Amino acid sequence: MSDTPTSLNTVLPAPVEGYTNLITSEYSGQPNFTASVAAAIQPFADLQAILKALIQCYDLDTAVGVQEDAVGLWVGRSRYLEETLNVYFSLDTAGLGLDQGIWYQIGDPLSGLTILDDDDYRILLRAVIAANNWNGTVPGAYTAWNILFAGTGVNILIDTVASLEMAIALVGQLPSAVVSALFTTGELDLKPAGVTLYHVLPTLYPAAVIPGVPIFGLDAQNQSIAGLDYGAWGYWVEEEVGVPYVVEVLQPWLWNDGGVLALFPQADWPDTSSVPGAVYSDGGVAAIVPGITPNPSAPPIIFGRIFAAQLLLIGGGNLPLPSGGLLPGQLYNNGNVICVA
Repeated sequence: MSDTPTSLNTVLPAPVEGYTNLITSEYSGQPNFTASVAAAIQPFADLQAILKALIQCYDLDTAVGVQEDAVGLWVGRSRYLEETLNVYFSLDTAGLGLDQGIWYQIGDPLSGLTILDDDDYRILLRAVIAANNWNGTVPGAYTAWNILFAGTGVNILIDTVASLEMAIALVGQLPSAVVSALFTTGELDLKPAGVTLYHVLPTLYPAAVIPGVPIFGLDAQNQSIAGLDYGAWGYWVEEEVGVPYVVEVLQPWLWNDGGVLALFPQADWPDTSSVPGAVYSDGGVAAIVPGITPNPSAPPIIFGRIFAAQLLLIGGGNLPLPSGGLLPGQLYNNGNVICVA
């Protein structure tokens, strides 16, 4: 952990040529005069540069050291943790080998981690901010976690286990030992009040024989879920569950009725809408309110990879019109009726 932001190291000393270039021609050719003016101006130029750099120093994306600690004070979380985290390098513990565990230093307690480094602390702060701004919905949780793990290759899978019970599974690339520990100890949780939350890891975690392997699930085949011979069995971090974890991916309240997107009653879509591009239930058929020209650069929406609640939230204004370039399973707008390619 550094105590001096890199941004301050790079702005000092600040250039003063913008001021010395304003010296009149009568004195501009005299080096001693120019040096005297530069010496007098330098502290003020440095002060201006520091004040400008302070914005970046205390930005969560770039803050380091004590500046990141100051951001943590605003967020309300310290980099010092009380949880017992088994994250030190070990040759005999899966997931704590080379490039996985952190090196033990004299004075570090064996029972836990006393301080997070800048990168891991940044993830924790983002998790707290995401929890404070979460709207309580599943799509909102996916959005928050996507921001949290942006650029890491780590993804989250949310599964409703039972009434007032839910599970979150880490899928995708292998996170660091510290991030795995933050996940399993609940530091990165997003959950509604009164709901029991379970944490799930593929069996290849933390060993990670094949980093990025999908988790085993039924009725789905994508980068996060795969079937037999491809998906890794999941296990519950909370031992009291005591059964293997399997993702049961039912098309959530959506079904493909001969190429037409149909709704189960549980989808709870409105029967009408006047907002252009909004979706509604037309007698159990997914329909779109006309009035919006689709954006050709909008990402495709694939049947089986979206919930009814998600589609209701984003609407259907950007669904493409019928064409020959549709992907298998892609949703499209066919006369204001949502169809499946």
